[in-house]
Amino acid sequence: KDLINLDTEFANLHSSRTVKTGDVVTVHTGDVGVSSVIPKELNGAHGFATINPRLKKEFILPEYYCWFLNSDIFKEQVYQVITGDGRNNLNLNDFIHLKVSFPSLPIQKKIIEYLNLTSSIIEKTQAAIAKYKAIKQGVLNDLFTRGIDSKTGKLRPKQEDAPEFYKESMLGWIPKEWDSILLKVVIDPIMSNVDKHIKDDETKILLCNYMDVYSNRYLTQAISFSGGSVNVAEMNRFILKVQDVIITKDSETPDDIAVPTVVCTEFENLICGYHLCILRSKNQEILEGEFLMLQLQLPAINKQFAIRANGSTRYGLTITGIESVYLKIPKEIDEQKEISKRLKTIDNKLNSEQNYLQKLQHIKSGLMADLLSGRKLINVSAETENQTN
Repeated sequence: KDLINLDTEFANLHSSRTVKTGDVVTVHTGDVGVSSVIPKELNGAHGFATINPRLKKEFILPEYYCWFLNSDIFKEQVYQVITGDGRNNLNLNDFIHLKVSFPSLPIQKKIIEYLNLTSSIIEKTQAAIAKYKAIKQGVLNDLFTRGIDSKTGKLRPKQEDAPEFYKESMLGWIPKEWDSILLKVVIDPIMSNVDKHIKDDETKILLCNYMDVYSNRYLTQAISFSGGSVNVAEMNRFILKVQDVIITKDSETPDDIAVPTVVCTEFENLICGYHLCILRSKNQEILEGEFLMLQLQLPAINKQFAIRANGSTRYGLTITGIESVYLKIPKEIDEQKEISKRLKTIDNKLNSEQNYLQKLQHIKSGLMADLLSGRKLINVSAETENQTN
């Protein structure tokens, strides 16, 4: 691979100008180094630098150049220049003296091909995730507005089409077979105060932390919980059981509070950690935990928690605030379970796509590191080399 300074081959660098098709635009203030190839002519903007590699196509292709600028290899150079003085921008004179390495044009084309293919698969997976999220929101709204008719196994007709199936409640129109109930009637809230400190004289346990709850709707054995320790009283009070719902009781904004998860499998010693609250059903034959977790994702229910959150720079829920939230609950536990089952099917597909996306992003990161550094070599036939030249 060859190594050049940006200014020796690509001196056409400006913070504001008209950029042309094929130009590479890179950010030099804020999120420094993020780059893109411009598909059509447009006017530049402050905070962006444009570099015109079209004048040196015999050395480097714009798309390869863009991949290199977005790589950790290049960003490590950037961090060395901007680290230490608290700047979140890169002086243009410093920027154009950073190094770019590149292989021959045939190899550049192969690298572009591999990375573009990976990016395309990632984009399709992201589109699938967006689709499942939209489907889930629609199904969630229908199931918690209309419920499932036990006689037909289908959604009840809409309220405006069949008002005889519905009644008014504190939460608006609900099916006649449902009740609107204060959370404290059916739930025992348990605020945890277990921190992350591990003490030698305490029992070693698995600790369910804030991000475990915030990032997962279902707690299973597949999650890697951190270690912790508790005394006997904490063990008895905060140990988690199947169908326990846990919510985040603190947040930086009131509209991002009471994020729920539910315990789906048996754990021998999983303890609820600090900044969390356990919502344990008083009777699983009256309210199923999984059904509760799904209902807490409804905007109308979450808004009740947001209104009750106290604070100015950081917000928190009290036991009283949590207990005063209204829920809507089918009287028949079988209807709750059927609603949970249908939504879990969508959640499983969504989780599968999200896990696949993480795997693809890891593969892409590895490919960029290997291919752009030259650690992984690409063989290009002499015939291809001659055709390119």
